[in-house]
Amino acid sequence: MNPGVRAARLMLLIVVAMQALPAIGLTPGWQRVDLEAHRFLMVATTTLRITEPSPAALAAELVAVPGHAALPAPEAGVLRLDADSILPGVTSRLSVWLARDSLQLLQRERVDSVRDGRYKLTRFLADGSYEWQRRGGKKTRDLEPSRWHLKREGFRPLGPPARCTDALGLLLLATELARGTDERTESPVCTDDAVVRVVLVRAGDEAGAGAVLRRPCRRVSLAIEQTDGDVEDFRLLGLSTGLLVCVDAASGAPLQLLGSEPRLGAFTIEATRIETRDR
Repeated sequence: MNPGVRAARLMLLIVVAMQALPAIGLTPGWQRVDLEAHRFLMVATTTLRITEPSPAALAAELVAVPGHAALPAPEAGVLRLDADSILPGVTSRLSVWLARDSLQLLQRERVDSVRDGRYKLTRFLADGSYEWQRRGGKKTRDLEPSRWHLKREGFRPLGPPARCTDALGLLLLATELARGTDERTESPVCTDDAVVRVVLVRAGDEAGAGAVLRRPCRRVSLAIEQTDGDVEDFRLLGLSTGLLVCVDAASGAPLQLLGSEPRLGAFTIEATRIETRDR
């Protein structure tokens, strides 16, 4: 798609979706979840971790963008989610920083082992985002990914402030919905190249969900209601359509995720371990 056309469509979509993100009063009851998926002889694993960085840590982690107004960490604090995944032949880490009170996406960092390593950092701004893309290689093998060879960087205007979360933030929204009294909520989600509006709907309870842990859960379905056309850019732990999250009734952690991957079809991702937070 022509970059100018894409920018115009994104701008229009953000205007349509400019309603505030759902306010949440969420205190996550978990701090780590180990997930596993099987397909034929393949096994994929992901470890999710959630932390609340201190102001000093945030000052070091949230990058500044000279000449631009980066979205600041709110007084309510920030949640950091890390997803470390191991797939056949590939390892990856996705880290996102979300405003604790609204799940507004502040920063996203992704690194994987494809082709000697790929690194991408996106800092969200008052008027768009700024991206850095880097590549690894033999000469950078001993360096941190943030110091790999810079392939490109640049500002991406998105019109009005993009009120959006990350796909990982939907897991926390699902928990909030499952534990509340509302039947439905929705949120814009910023992918790499699009803004999509995802609708979450309560889908009943289940006495013993999960093939491994077998715990009571509350089900929440997720569906894309509006997009700029690049639906394939949306992923939640690799799943893109037919999404159903089973929220552990005790901890609020994702106990099971069901959905489809475009090339491999229907998938079920199971929690094999849930580590709760210290009270």
